[in-house]
Amino acid sequence: PPAIFASTVNRAVLDLPWLDFAWFFPRRPHKLRTAPWSRLHGTLLEAGRGVEWGSKIELAMHTGNVGSTWRKRLAKVAEANPGEVLVNELFIGDHRKIQSTCEELNLHRAGGFQQHKCFMRFEQQCKYKYLLNSASIGYANKLKSLLLCGSVVIYVREGMRHREFYELGLMAGVHYVAVDTAADVPAMVRWLRRHDDYAKAVARAGRARMSSLDVGAVTDFLAELLRQY
Repeated sequence: PPAIFASTVNRAVLDLPWLDFAWFFPRRPHKLRTAPWSRLHGTLLEAGRGVEWGSKIELAMHTGNVGSTWRKRLAKVAEANPGEVLVNELFIGDHRKIQSTCEELNLHRAGGFQQHKCFMRFEQQCKYKYLLNSASIGYANKLKSLLLCGSVVIYVREGMRHREFYELGLMAGVHYVAVDTAADVPAMVRWLRRHDDYAKAVARAGRARMSSLDVGAVTDFLAELLRQY
């Protein structure tokens, strides 16, 4: 069959990588509280620059949906390792009733697993030294935002079958660090704490790579893809 445009690619298909909905969130307020890439890119770059490396909270943090099998495992790891991991569960249905950020409730440094109590803006996530990227029910699409924070992204490989177009230009150990399963996260956090210069270099490389992917670069990619097609 002819190739089709798809928001993610994997080894089983010959689809052409296109942009998914998360790049084009509406400018008006909506339940996910996420800005389109045209605004988010600059906002997160600025937020990342505004947080000194030494002042970042030394926890590996995930906030958002915890519905997938892999994120449920991550939540159990956080519950057992509050000194290294924080998982803040927040579903789309919570947005109307949860109006306070974790920082406002002083829950952002606690560690462990907390459910349906608070939310975090993307800018607030930049205050953590380590940010978690793990598999969702379909696919996870916030890696691009996490990398802009200037924090170390810990990429949990288990369950990650789908990749977006820009991920083909990223290298584990250079732009992010990778672990095989959620159970490996606490040990990776402890290792990164002992090797802080390396962690800082990875965080900088990830942010530098994604800083070049502004709206102009995305547009160039789409134009070239259409030409080649």
